[in-house]
Amino acid sequence: MMEIKRCLAVSAAMWLVFVAFVGMTASALPNHLVAGGVFGPGGDMSSGSSNPANAVGMVFYSTNQPTYPPINGADSFTPATGTEPAYFAVDVGNVWDWANGDTMVTVYETTLNVNGWSGANHTTSSTTTLALGPAVQDMGNATLEPFPVLTITKGPNWALASWSPLIDAGGNAKSYNLYRSTSPSGPATVIQTVPHSPGLKTYNDTSLPLGPECYQLSVNYKRDDATALYETIGRSGMVCVVISGVPPRVTSTIPGNNDIGVLQGANIVVTFSEAMNIATVTAALTPPAGTLSPAWSGGNTILTLTHSTLFTFCQGYRVDLTGKDPDGNDLVPTPTTWSFTAQCDLPFIISTNPADGAPQVRQTADIVIKFSEPMNTGSVTYPITPTITLTPAWTVGDTVLTLSHAAPFVNGSIYQVTVTGQDLTGNNLIPGAAPNPWNFTIDTPPTAAIDPSDTLIGACCDGGSGLSIPWTMSDIETPVGQLIVWLNYTMGATTGQIAGPLTGRTSPDAYTWTTPMENAPVTIWLTVIDGAGVSAQDSSASVLIDSTPPSVQSVVPATGATGVPTDSRVVITFSEPMRKTSVEASFTPGVFNVQLTWDVTNTTATVAHDVFQASTPYTLTVNATARDACTPGNQMTAASVTSFTTGAGLKTPMPPTGLAISSTAYNSVGLTWNAPTQWTDGSTLAAADITVYKVYRATSATGQKTHIGNATTTTYTDSTVAQETTYFYWVTAVHTAGTADLESDFSNQAQANVPKQKTEGGEFPWLWVIVIVIVILLVVGLLLVFLRKKPAEAVPAPSEGEEVPAEPEAAPEEAPPAETPPEEAPPEETPEPAPEERPAGQ
Repeated sequence: MMEIKRCLAVSAAMWLVFVAFVGMTASALPNHLVAGGVFGPGGDMSSGSSNPANAVGMVFYSTNQPTYPPINGADSFTPATGTEPAYFAVDVGNVWDWANGDTMVTVYETTLNVNGWSGANHTTSSTTTLALGPAVQDMGNATLEPFPVLTITKGPNWALASWSPLIDAGGNAKSYNLYRSTSPSGPATVIQTVPHSPGLKTYNDTSLPLGPECYQLSVNYKRDDATALYETIGRSGMVCVVISGVPPRVTSTIPGNNDIGVLQGANIVVTFSEAMNIATVTAALTPPAGTLSPAWSGGNTILTLTHSTLFTFCQGYRVDLTGKDPDGNDLVPTPTTWSFTAQCDLPFIISTNPADGAPQVRQTADIVIKFSEPMNTGSVTYPITPTITLTPAWTVGDTVLTLSHAAPFVNGSIYQVTVTGQDLTGNNLIPGAAPNPWNFTIDTPPTAAIDPSDTLIGACCDGGSGLSIPWTMSDIETPVGQLIVWLNYTMGATTGQIAGPLTGRTSPDAYTWTTPMENAPVTIWLTVIDGAGVSAQDSSASVLIDSTPPSVQSVVPATGATGVPTDSRVVITFSEPMRKTSVEASFTPGVFNVQLTWDVTNTTATVAHDVFQASTPYTLTVNATARDACTPGNQMTAASVTSFTTGAGLKTPMPPTGLAISSTAYNSVGLTWNAPTQWTDGSTLAAADITVYKVYRATSATGQKTHIGNATTTTYTDSTVAQETTYFYWVTAVHTAGTADLESDFSNQAQANVPKQKTEGGEFPWLWVIVIVIVILLVVGLLLVFLRKKPAEAVPAPSEGEEVPAEPEAAPEEAPPAETPPEEAPPEETPEPAPEERPAGQ
């Protein structure tokens, strides 16, 4: 940080010296000086001509304001000192009518023969956001990188270019232009633009004529926020190869492949497709037959090999050839191999298919065995491991045995076949030109995968733009560069070709497809084929191709609207999903705290803001640079401009009505009220316009109203009350406009008396006590009445022999004299009661 500050201070000082030198007045000082530092590769700060930072050139341009003319070169520059990097300053205000927030890109180049530089070209970039503030703005340091180094691999008529991309810490590298020329001195033309991305970059240049081909690269940096590019002046070093044509092949051999009965003294004769570099040609005979001696004829196109020892009777032999033509092309295939068998009258195997050691055999391949003579088919056995059921079929006079199988061979497995048997005269099978037993390996299918991490796959892409299709592939037996790649797409029922067959590719790899001008989803298909012809396939997620520019369908408030409420939110509806960061809305005069929120489809944006000024015209502009959500995104064809005028002033909701106490307990008070339906200007207030209700409370009708809580419905329960306390309540309605809360007046007042909490046992049950006492009294009374009405006891019967006195006769009944009380009769003697007799059984 101290280094940057020191750099800025020196830059400012250099600038003032420059101003003084050219005679500027104070009013002509730069209005925005931007300064930064430049390191050589690896942070090189060395002084002198070996550091590319000391010969660097710069160009400055704005990506969000591409109409600003590029600024070529800095106003001041100081080379590196060994302890500090090279640093520079440029006054963008002298050229640009810049604004706060503009994006400035700096491209750095150290180019051969410019500023005395004699080494390899270097480049990098940096990005700066212009900002109000200090007179000198620090844009940080940049570190140069060498241009990518090209590697060229050639074939008979093709050349494969590969390179490692730039790191580009500034993040502005977009693609590379691959140039081709027939001479190291040019002129060169662009043959392909390859997108920038991590990982090795390749391009296979095919159908080339014979002769030299030279290649080099330039770098394309982002020029604007759309698709424009800035190409570097410098390029990578030129790399040349010579395309020398079709490689040589063997056109015929004597003996031929799989010939039998070859005379023991026969020579081996090989004919090539073109003259050979005889010093490079080697021949090997297995097993040996003494010394092989070569002799050339036919302009070095015919090779005759003699052998010092006769071929062995019934022996099989194999010949292996390698070599190059005078242009350095290898003999193909390398090595070229064939077999034959010396004369013999015993049965042997001439050839097998698959041959011994054959790789990449298809899972469904038959086994074909060719014998030297007809065989006793019933004597022939062919055990195979791992075990699989084989079905035999004999042809060509019982000299060819074909073994088929219903179940497929197992991928990657090695199988061994051993054949035994006899010919028609009982001679046993002997070893021959073809090994017996022999082995072969079943092909393992390749892998193919479209990279799902790529941001374009499964998203949206503009019609006519370049869509990078990344993929990985592999195969156990076939080298990646020899795999065959096809890229196709399906659009509904339509299938189209993207590219193929592609060879010489790497993994991971990518292909840039120029998408068709369609409006439809497509699926991309990757097919990879290995050397055995076995394929693997993968498909991408659906990619939407969009060729229609977006537009603004509606704006609320509509253009020309008057009396717009000052708290109105602005709602912009687009014809399709938009790239949110590209939608730029500007207001005149200024509105603060603008915030855009989007619906889930990104088609409708709601603009919240501080309240508008009353009775003021406003203009909302969605610039034509706004893009849809595709990649890189279609721009609007024209800007959308909406103008409206606000009303007289701020309005708020009317207060709630009908506030009432819905319940009262010792620990809570329930409230209910009616929602307002109008604004204070008499217009209709929708329920959705009320953000929240605020509840206030006081302990007296005229006391301080305290906000105790919020409600989103028209009910509220206050659970913070004290017992035996009287409370007074009010409610307001709140509408949130942008960043401001618009609150209504207070509702009517509602009073609640909170009771005392009941004791733990509850009130004494006096009513039950009274009821119980009454019941007891009634029971006692009934008992007394019952006892008073009980009859006299019966007189006992006289004992045996005891005389029973006669009952006196009743005196005649006389009416008592009136008003004269009767005389009291003397008491009668009560006879002693006889002993009580118990009834029988007692």
